[in-house]
Amino acid sequence: MKKSLFELYSLVVCIIAITIIISNFSSLVVDFMKFANVEKHYGGYHFEKFLNNTNYTGNWNEEKLKKFTDEKITELREQEYRALVENEKLDYKTTLVKSIIYLLSGIILFISHWIFAKRERMKK
Repeated sequence: MKKSLFELYSLVVCIIAITIIISNFSSLVVDFMKFANVEKHYGGYHFEKFLNNTNYTGNWNEEKLKKFTDEKITELREQEYRALVENEKLDYKTTLVKSIIYLLSGIILFISHWIFAKRERMKK
């Protein structure tokens, strides 16, 4: 069975599209999990910094520490933590949208080139 150049091109693009779909689907799942629970996926120094006031004020000098009460430091820490979580959610949301766009592009690319290959095969 001899294949035309256009049919081969279409099938190669289908293989590339399948790779795009598979890689972006896995990325989509990971990004969704991160977006759903930012606190669990956002660790390290930034998370530990917000566990208590001592960690939060670790690099403050004595003069700055005297300006704030414990309640005010707690309020600042919680406020900064909420802002950090919201910022991370926005980043994950952006990545999620990009993954969806790439996934849909891969699906469209696959379907269109599969139809091209099928039509070319029907001509014979």
